[in-house]
Amino acid sequence: MSDFNDYIRITLERTNLPDGLIGDFGQLIACGESYEYILQSFNRTYYPVSEEDLAVVKRLAWHFNYPLFKLFEAVGIDCDTAYKICELKCQGGSLKLLWQYFDKTLFTEDAIKILNYMFK
Repeated sequence: MSDFNDYIRITLERTNLPDGLIGDFGQLIACGESYEYILQSFNRTYYPVSEEDLAVVKRLAWHFNYPLFKLFEAVGIDCDTAYKICELKCQGGSLKLLWQYFDKTLFTEDAIKILNYMFK
């Protein structure tokens, strides 16, 4: 897990986030917390954060969302594919674009249902 923690820390250090938030956000992301939970965990008045920096946090939170990855795993989606799906979602990708990148026949029926819901 150290490699993941290093990746998270280094990525957050490249933003303009205050040092305290880098540590707090890094810990929450590494624990698999959702972006919504992370947003609720700090006072935006006390810590003004740019939309660009929040976009980085959102992207990391999607990539390291433990419950989402466990759900993907349960329906037969491997970690590398899950990571690519989350990256596409974070970049605003659509369901149509998803099926241009991935062969739909490689996914289980349950996986397709989840992906259809995720990209609504």
